[in-house]
Amino acid sequence: MPGEPMAIEQLCSYYWELKGYITRVRVSFRTKKGQNSDIDVACFKPKSKEGILISVKAGGMPEQYPTHNKLSKPYLKWLKEIVKKSFNNEAREGFKEVFGVYPTEAKLYLPGKITEDLKADCKKKIRGLKMPFRIHGLDEIIEGLIVEMNRDIYEKRVRYADPAREFIRWFLRSIKHDSINLLKIDEEIRSIKNKDYRNYIKKIYIADVLANIKKRGIKGSGSSIYVLKALQKVQGNKKDRFFSSNDIWPYAKKEKRNIGWTGYQSALWRLYKFGILEIKKEPKPKNRNRKNEPNKKYRIHPSFLRIIGRELRKL
Repeated sequence: MPGEPMAIEQLCSYYWELKGYITRVRVSFRTKKGQNSDIDVACFKPKSKEGILISVKAGGMPEQYPTHNKLSKPYLKWLKEIVKKSFNNEAREGFKEVFGVYPTEAKLYLPGKITEDLKADCKKKIRGLKMPFRIHGLDEIIEGLIVEMNRDIYEKRVRYADPAREFIRWFLRSIKHDSINLLKIDEEIRSIKNKDYRNYIKKIYIADVLANIKKRGIKGSGSSIYVLKALQKVQGNKKDRFFSSNDIWPYAKKEKRNIGWTGYQSALWRLYKFGILEIKKEPKPKNRNRKNEPNKKYRIHPSFLRIIGRELRKL
């Protein structure tokens, strides 16, 4: 008889169920030596005939959350032993007994965070399986569950018998109706690691805005990065000074030669709407010779200035 499923195996099962798979937890089978063994999670999609054989390892102390980033010799040896035991021919046959087909993919979920470098190394160095192999962190399951549940709430509009999914459903509903103070929760979590909460929020916001601008996820935002770089060069570390669009324009032209005046002005306005820039309006000059001089001046918000510099260098 298979052992009692772990909670994290159930969560893994729920995630793939939301992705359209039929799932089974702790699927038992007999080894060649006549011993009982089981598959942690088996997933099957009838339409595409895709099958996923999943092994979940969630050991360690309760407070531990390791980051797996180096494929050392002992670590590689340990992984190969898990792969050999979890995804052998006997496990494949056990999968076939349940779904009538062999699995098309094998996945190993480990506690903690798996870096992209480690995933790439595993893909190169762990071979010999009769199906593609991928390694994942359990954080991907937690994040994936929240994303899929958020979609599921409005598509299927169902209640769930298990407490884990029902908790997520109510949590998401509470967020949408503003009955939970997310900032308070996040601040409490951040305080555990003694992080500067305000700077953390600013960094996350700026990184998100710049990433969206770069991939043009925000409509018409193609020139904004270049204009922001130009203003950063003009402003430097001068937090108190404002600069007119005429002051910034030559630097913007150096950053992007084909930028037009209209696109340049739109980019300034867009960055202001994001809250990254501040605008200072001055009275229009009475002198006729200065009537065309712009009366708006700009600066990067002082609290964002250092963060902007760091994040722009990453792009």
